[in-house]
Amino acid sequence: MRIALVNNQNNLLFSATRYLRDAGYDATLLLMDNEAVEGPHFHPSCDTFDLEYQGYTRELGWGTAKSFETHDFAQVARDLAPYDFVIGCGSVPAYMNRIGRTLDIFVPFGGDIFEAPFYPPSFNRRSLRSLVTFPFFQRRGIRAARALFADHSPIGMEPSIARLGYTGKRIAMPPPLLYGPTYAEDALRQHLDRTHWFPLVRELRDRSDVLITQHARHMWAKPSPGNWSKGNDKLFRAVAAAKKARPSARFGMVTYEYGPDVPESRALIRELGLEGDVLWLPKSTRKDVMANLMLSDFGCGEMADHSWYTCGTIVEVLCMGKVLFHRREDADFAAHHSDLYPMIDVKSPADIQQALEGFLDQPERYREMGRRSRAWFDKHMALGMAAIIDRIEGR
Repeated sequence: MRIALVNNQNNLLFSATRYLRDAGYDATLLLMDNEAVEGPHFHPSCDTFDLEYQGYTRELGWGTAKSFETHDFAQVARDLAPYDFVIGCGSVPAYMNRIGRTLDIFVPFGGDIFEAPFYPPSFNRRSLRSLVTFPFFQRRGIRAARALFADHSPIGMEPSIARLGYTGKRIAMPPPLLYGPTYAEDALRQHLDRTHWFPLVRELRDRSDVLITQHARHMWAKPSPGNWSKGNDKLFRAVAAAKKARPSARFGMVTYEYGPDVPESRALIRELGLEGDVLWLPKSTRKDVMANLMLSDFGCGEMADHSWYTCGTIVEVLCMGKVLFHRREDADFAAHHSDLYPMIDVKSPADIQQALEGFLDQPERYREMGRRSRAWFDKHMALGMAAIIDRIEGR
C-alpha cells in the first residue's frame, strides 16, 4: 500500500510521515504549492537535521485556495493516482472532493476547518470563481472524509464539526504533531553547532536563575478573529512582578519576532523595565526553537482566556520536558481525554509569578513536572500513530 500525506502546515504531516516510515509503510510527503509562501518555516528541512526527507518528499503544482479554479484537476488526479491511502490537511479536502476522491483521514490544523469551509479565500482577480467554489468543495470534502483526527476542543473544533454536519469516524485525540526521536535530548545535543542562535541563548541561560521561552506568535494587543489571542502579555507582567518580589533573582526570557503584535510586546517589555532580560530572536525553524527550548526551565502554550488542549507550540514544550504555562479548564477535556498533560494553568499573571518564585524555592519539583511532560508526549504521540495505523489497516 502506498500512502500520501499531503500538506505540511504547522509541521503536522512530516511528523506522521516519519513515524509511518519507521513502522515500515511506504509513505510519501506531498507539499502543496502555497506552502513555500505561507509557511516556509514549515518546510521539512526546518524540522530535521538530515536530508533523508528528500527521498520521500515531492512538491505539487497545486493547493492554493485562492487559485483553486485555475488548476488542472486532471493533473491533481494524476498526482494522487499512485496512492492507495491519503491523509491530508489544509485545502486537501477540497481538491480531493473536486476530483471525485474521498480523503481517508483529515487532520485539521486550525484555519482549514474553522474558516476555510465557511469563508471565501483571499482575493485573486484571475480566479474569482474560487471565492465561491473553494469553500463549497472544502465543506464537501471534509464531510466526506472517512475519518477526522483532532482532539476535542469546545471552543474551535466542536462548533466547526457541528456546523459542517460531519458524521464520519471521529478520532478525538491528539494527532502525532511532532516527531520525537529528532528532539530526544541526546540526539539534539549532537546538532547544537548547526543551530543559528543557540550560543546567544546559552549566554542568557548562564546569567539567569530562571529562563522562560515564549515562542508562540505575539497576538494579544489587537482584536483578532476567532480565538487566536495568545495572551503573551501575561508572561511579561508576571516576570516584572516576580522581579519586584525577588529582587536578587535573575530572570531571562527568549521570544521571537513572530506575529502581528511584536511592536506592542516590545513596547510593554520596555514599559515594564524588562528589556535587559529579554532575548529577541528572528522567526525561526522548529529545530532552532527546540534547541533553544532545551536550555529553558519553562515554556509557553496558549495563555489567553480561552481553554485549549493541544497545538504545535504546546507539544514542543512537552517534548522538551519543560514546565508548560498554558490556559486549560480541565473540565472542558476530562470526559474526552482522561490523561491530561501536566502544566501550570494560567488564569492570570499571578499564576505564572507563583510558579517562577516556586521554581526558585523548589527547582526539583518543577523539573519533575517537566520529566512527566516528556513521558506524556512519548505516550500520546505513540497512541496517535496507532490510531492512524488502525485506519490504514482497516481496523
